[in-house]
Amino acid sequence: MNARLRALLWRWLKRAGLTLIALSMLLGLTGLTYQAVATARDARRFPPPGRLVDVGGYRLPAHCTGEGSPTVILEAGWSDCWLNWYRVQPEVAKFTRVCSYDRAGMGWSDAGPYPRTSGQIVREMHALLSNAGIPGPYVLVGHSFGGFNVRLFAQEHPQDVAGLVLLDSIHEDQWARMPESMRACRRALPKKLKNGIPWCPLGAIRGFYTYPNPKLADAMQGVNRAVKSRIHEISANEAR
Repeated sequence: MNARLRALLWRWLKRAGLTLIALSMLLGLTGLTYQAVATARDARRFPPPGRLVDVGGYRLPAHCTGEGSPTVILEAGWSDCWLNWYRVQPEVAKFTRVCSYDRAGMGWSDAGPYPRTSGQIVREMHALLSNAGIPGPYVLVGHSFGGFNVRLFAQEHPQDVAGLVLLDSIHEDQWARMPESMRACRRALPKKLKNGIPWCPLGAIRGFYTYPNPKLADAMQGVNRAVKSRIHEISANEAR
């Protein structure tokens, strides 16, 4: 290959490289803009339920309905929020006061400190109930991962708890007793979630949304998509 041909090839490769860099930057900027605009639009279309309560520099929504005592507190499962209770809460509100909320980083809440352990979640739940002026005693209802949290809350604050309701609750030893195939899926999940974190600010999670919640009515799927497309939702899941 003569010098002239090498120079032409180098020039072509350089231009191609610069073009790819420019296109990547343009796509990245487009994704950032799309995510920011869509998140702002979602905030207008789907305001948080109830009121936002400060629990130490960040806020969690508390949504209470009904009257009576004891107050029922609904604690959602892993990766879930108030939406999972939207059919249950109105029924409970017919006979007593009932409150649902979103854990830090989930649903309409602000992102919270790490690590996202059950101990941290229980501290936030206690602060939320106290700061929101929701007095006990409580009947704590925990679904799946939420069942572990309400058990810990009852252990740390027994004077505030009138009873527990566990709905398909997890157990601390359950993964050790499950088949290896299920344990392998659990080990792989944090890696999958972590891989999604860099792409969420670029709108990729929102743009390729493929996880409608089968427990929700069609009218609520838009709310679910808005919630699951928030940037800190992916990070909060990865940290659990």
